Amino acid sequence: MLVKKLITFVTASIASVGVTSAAVAGGPDYVSTPAGGEYSGIYIEGNAGYVYHPWGSDVTTVPGILKNFSLISSSSRGDGGSTFGGDLGYQFNKNIALEGGWFYLPKATFNTVDPGSFAIKGGVAYTALKGMASIYGNTYAFGKLGVSYTYNWSSIALASSDLNSTNNVSSCSNYWNPLFAAGMQYYLTPNWSVSTQYVFVPGYRSASSNRFVTPVVHLLTMNVGYKFVI
Repeated sequence: MLVKKLITFVTASIASVGVTSAAVAGGPDYVSTPAGGEYSGIYIEGNAGYVYHPWGSDVTTVPGILKNFSLISSSSRGDGGSTFGGDLGYQFNKNIALEGGWFYLPKATFNTVDPGSFAIKGGVAYTALKGMASIYGNTYAFGKLGVSYTYNWSSIALASSDLNSTNNVSSCSNYWNPLFAAGMQYYLTPNWSVSTQYVFVPGYRSASSNRFVTPVVHLLTMNVGYKFVI
């Protein structure tokens, strides 16, 4: 429900930017032309937003199991928090681009009743194919399909072996998974754009001697981009 509300709010914000600029100027500030060179080029984007990464709420993860048995006394960012990142890509034409990027996953900390504490931090690197379609004027809808590499590091300071006796936990859990994204983009000029996007990365579900179970990643970000038009 939280993710749905955030998506609705941010999408409405992007739409209002386009409507406001058109109203103030008596028409669209910038209307793209069909020339192929108008679209192709290298672009870079920076983003910031919120990530839902439910270590504490997912009962298949170590923190979730400990919380379910009332062994967690307190936590910070146990289910996500603020995120930021960036991407670099090349747009081939009006509809297709290829990009690589990275997102920060906030550090989650948990205090146990032992007493003791542990923390988990990480990030997501990815490469993806981006498809775009014009909706109206300078506004585009886009989708991304790619492959991601998620890395997680855990640091443990426990008075007992509660954490290590659960799901055979190690100090890291790095894995490959698909990445899916969708969003809206508005071009202020041929070079500058603003956008909002939702990104989904599946978690890792099989505990082993060198990986622990990790939850899914839901990201919602606002982005500012610049394209070097060729």
